[in-house]
This record gives sequence, structure tokens and C-alpha cells, in this order.
Amino acid sequence: MVYAAQQRLDGYDEAVRHAIKRKTAGQLVQVYRSNLNYTFKTEQKILPKWSRPYRVTTWLRNSYRLETLTGNPVSGKYSARRLRAFVPREGTQLYKDQQEYERKRGEQAEEEDRTAGEQEGVGNEGVEEKVEGETIKGQSAWQNTSEEPPDEQQQQRT
Repeated sequence: MVYAAQQRLDGYDEAVRHAIKRKTAGQLVQVYRSNLNYTFKTEQKILPKWSRPYRVTTWLRNSYRLETLTGNPVSGKYSARRLRAFVPREGTQLYKDQQEYERKRGEQAEEEDRTAGEQEGVGNEGVEEKVEGETIKGQSAWQNTSEEPPDEQQQQRT
């Protein structure tokens, strides 16, 4: 019984470690060219097996969509097994460009959070409704009862 519990804990730890390795949007990665593994031509044996750096745009379960450093999307999806993180050397132009890109991306995320927070309160300030003898400010009446929203009620009737 103790052995089974330890196995569950080890499995959970491994899942957490794997999730930490997940690539994030904006991260630089390289793609492994597996077609070069089984070549018999001498010229292809000395070609680099890892591509130039690309930037991750979206995560799709076990694969990613990529774009070039100039922002052009790369066609297709790339398996996580064929990607490795690319870290540019300090002092290079790519390092400076990536720092600037991450700074801009952080500012955009903060702006989106700010606008989302402002929109949550929009439209509910002046609302006053009576529900079961109580006055409620800032919420629709259906949110405080066990009823469903009006749109869902109409859909169920038809």
C-alpha cells in the first residue's frame, strides 16, 4: 500500500516537472530535422540537425505553432519532441531583440489585464433590481436566484 502511494507521488512529481518544461508563447526554439537521421549522402551528414531559431506563437496540446523572428508564421505544427529551447548569447543582437520583444509582450499583457478589469465593472453600476424582496446593485436578478439566464430559458422552451 505504501509502495502504491509512493508510485502515485512519483508520477505526480514527473507530471509537474514535465509541465515546467512546456514552452511559452514568445519563447525561442529550434526544430530538429529528423529527416537527416537516415541519410546516406555524405553532403547531408554534415548539415546542422537543428534549425535556426523560431518563436513559439501557440501551444496545441503536444505541438506548437511557430513564427520566424520577423513575425511571419511558419506553416504546420511542430511536435514538442522535436523542439528545444534556444537561448541567445548575451551581447548579441538577437539577445537584445528578444529582451525588447519580451518587454513589449509584458506591457501588452498588463494592458489586457487592465482593460479586462475595467470591462468587468462596465454596465453594472446603475443596475438596481428587486429579487425576493431584496435590492441588488450591480448584478442581474437571475445571478442571485436558482433560475437560469433568460437566454437559456428561451432555448429550452423551443
